[in-house]
Amino acid sequence: MRLVIGQTPDLLSYFDDTLVFATSWQQNIVALRFLLVLLRRHGLHVNPSKVSIGSSSVEFLGHMVISGILVPVQKKMDKIPQLSVPVKMKEFRSLLGLVNYYRHFIAKFSSISAPLSDLLRKGTPEKVHWTPRYDQSLAEIKRFFSSPPILVFHICRKRSS
Repeated sequence: MRLVIGQTPDLLSYFDDTLVFATSWQQNIVALRFLLVLLRRHGLHVNPSKVSIGSSSVEFLGHMVISGILVPVQKKMDKIPQLSVPVKMKEFRSLLGLVNYYRHFIAKFSSISAPLSDLLRKGTPEKVHWTPRYDQSLAEIKRFFSSPPILVFHICRKRSS
């Protein structure tokens, strides 16, 4: 899809998910019309049940976009404070994958999660030997995710002269 829409302003695409956004309703209509022409030209179709037009909020790639504000999907956020200490490496990878997906909401996430990331180094046994250091790192991550984090989109456009 990225090859189809390229670097088109007001369109954001990731695999088969596409988001049309603009600062005005008129720009939104123009961008939507442009997208539909591109899709038709390339023989691509849209699943009407997955289309939302004129919404002030939409779920996109595990996030809610609400009037230019980005927040994680609440049902995923609710899982993080409830996470238990992993026993097997597979459980640990799942835990780390979930919190890593939302890392951009936590300042200095890499330093907070460093002890946990160290467990992924080559040669680490399959059974996780949990220490107080890992407990502290996980507790800090859980604390950040216990209140809803927010990021704000800034739509930057080059102005033509």
